[in-house]
Amino acid sequence: MKKLIVEALGTGLLAFTAILSNGDAFAIASILAISIIAFGNISGGHFNISITMAMWSRKLISFMDAVKYSIAQVVGAVLAIALVNILSDNGILQMGDVMGGTIGNNTGVAELIASAVLLIALFGCMRNKMTIALGVALAHVVLIPLGFMINTSLTIAQFFNGGSLYVLLIIAISQIVGGILAEKLDARLYRK
Repeated sequence: MKKLIVEALGTGLLAFTAILSNGDAFAIASILAISIIAFGNISGGHFNISITMAMWSRKLISFMDAVKYSIAQVVGAVLAIALVNILSDNGILQMGDVMGGTIGNNTGVAELIASAVLLIALFGCMRNKMTIALGVALAHVVLIPLGFMINTSLTIAQFFNGGSLYVLLIIAISQIVGGILAEKLDARLYRK
C-alpha cells in the first residue's frame, strides 16, 4: 500500500506543479527529481504509466503491480487537477468529450519517440549506476519545451480537466508503446 500511496503522491505533485507552472519544464523536472529522490526507494519513483509499463516489460515489477501503480498514478493526477481547480474557483473536475477533439497527423508518432527518449535516459542512468532522477529530469527539460506531454498518467488525467478521451488515449497508447520499445531496444543493445 505504501508503494501505491507514494506513486499517487508523486504523480499528484507532478500534475499540481505542471498545471500551476503552466508547463514550465524546469519546475516539472525539479519536482520530478525531488519526488524520485524522496520516494524512489519505496516504489521505484515511476510517476508515469509509460515508465511503469517499461519496468513491467523488463520484468522488474509484476503485471498486477503495474496495473495498481497505473491506477494510483492516474488517481493522484486527477486529485491534483481537482485541487488546482478548487484553488482557482473552476469547479472540481471538468469532464471532457469522449469522442470529440482532433489530433495532429504526427502527434502519436512524436509522443512515441519522446517517450522512448525519456526511457532511454532512464535506462542509461540505471545501467551507469546514476540516479534516475538526473536522466528523467534532463529528458523533461529537453522534451517539454518542444511541446511533448511524455507523461501517460497526466495525459489520461487530462480527461478530467476537459480533454478529449479519444485524443488522450491515442497519445497515451503512443507513450506506452514508446516506453516499451525503448526498453526492448535497451535490453537488446546491452544484453550480456
